[in-house]
Amino acid sequence: MTGTYTHLTIIWQVNSCSECIEFNRCRIIFDKIDTNSDEKVTEEELENWIKYVQTRYLRADTDRQWSEHNPDNSPTLSWASYKHSVYAFIKGAVMELFVTYIVSILCSM
Repeated sequence: MTGTYTHLTIIWQVNSCSECIEFNRCRIIFDKIDTNSDEKVTEEELENWIKYVQTRYLRADTDRQWSEHNPDNSPTLSWASYKHSVYAFIKGAVMELFVTYIVSILCSM
């Protein structure tokens, strides 16, 4: 994908935004992507937007997972606590085999 795209081109390709509400939503997103406000989205602006949205999602997902694994909100998380919150459904010897397998994979990277 090369070149620049006007807000109307993007809106048409997104969903043929025929309703005013959809048009306004598309316009808001377009304005956020169009960082130099020239009414066109360059490949670089689009790439930066995708990176921004992806980073925001990853941070939010990491925060969500951290709070699930660390309900006491301590600054560190012990391996035992993490292992229990993630792998508690696996019992006994099967758990030890599973953990040994995971550790061997991580160590081989």
